[in-house]
Amino acid sequence: MRRNTGCLIGALLPITALVILVYGFHPWFRHRITTKKLTKPNPTSFVFKASVDEIHTVLKKKAVQCCGEVIEFKGYAPFSASILGSPGNENDAYIHNFHEPIGPSAVYFSGENPLPYLCEFHLHMIPVSKGVTRVVVVAYEPEVLDGQSWWGPHNFSPANMYKDVAPTTIEEYRILLELGSALGADNMPPLLIPTASGKT
Repeated sequence: MRRNTGCLIGALLPITALVILVYGFHPWFRHRITTKKLTKPNPTSFVFKASVDEIHTVLKKKAVQCCGEVIEFKGYAPFSASILGSPGNENDAYIHNFHEPIGPSAVYFSGENPLPYLCEFHLHMIPVSKGVTRVVVVAYEPEVLDGQSWWGPHNFSPANMYKDVAPTTIEEYRILLELGSALGADNMPPLLIPTASGKT
């Protein structure tokens, strides 16, 4: 009897280990990510009565802080040289977050909990006329942090689990609103965020 019990335990151990491993990694065992809908997308571009140089000055004074603290320009772009060095992007800026969440998402949820949102932003600036510039905010690599696995891919400690998501337009327009506030723009529409009942 003892021998049979030992064999049973020996057979169950690898099965148990496999279940733990799969549970730790596989998204089927996690809460489904739900989203809240906007009634319509927020603007991701805006025309400001300001020159490119004036916009650069405002950005360098940290006027935009909602979605990142490190802003690069073409003159010094160790992390975004491939973008800011491309033809047509000479006037642009890039907001870095170094794969850190910028805050809880207003769109992506796990159960009732907003998921931490990660994203970086390319501010493309197009001179329209003298003293007038269109700024287009492009989201790069938007993700949410969807908890942790039990085991990391390279060691036996918990590891963050990330999921690619679509840009929300909320953060893009927050950047434009903060920029507009610093530039004295008074004709910008209000920010739209999802309603409490807007889950899909």
